This record gives sequence, structure tokens and C-alpha cells, in this order.
Amino acid sequence: MMDHNDLQNESWVLDVAVSLAKVADVDRALGNEGAAIAGFCKAIDILQSLTINSEEASLKHRVGIPVSS
Repeated sequence: MMDHNDLQNESWVLDVAVSLAKVADVDRALGNEGAAIAGFCKAIDILQSLTINSEEASLKHRVGIPVSS
């Protein structure tokens, strides 16, 4: 079962991944395609570390945390 710290850690992971994607988007806009691709790949890798099993999804649903399907 996930506790508050687990949910907070997942939030931080998501924040880092979004920040990396934003920086990668700026790199892309500046024409630095190599850095942009590397940044987007790193963000994707970080997001893939977030996994959820059916028990966690059920718990999150009960406590009102949005769960994507």
C-alpha cells in the first residue's frame, strides 16, 4: 500500500520529468535538436519509472486522486 511519502515522491518524479521536457522544448525551439532529443528521452525514461498496479489505482480512486486509464 502506498503512503503519503510514496505519493509525494511520484509527484516529484512527475515534476522533474515535466521540467526536463520544458527545457528540451526550449532547446528544440533554439535549433539544438540533439539536446532536445536527449532531454525528451530522459523525461520519457523518468515517466516510465512511474508504474501503478490495479490495487494502487483502486486506492487512488477511493481517496479521490485522479488516475489516468
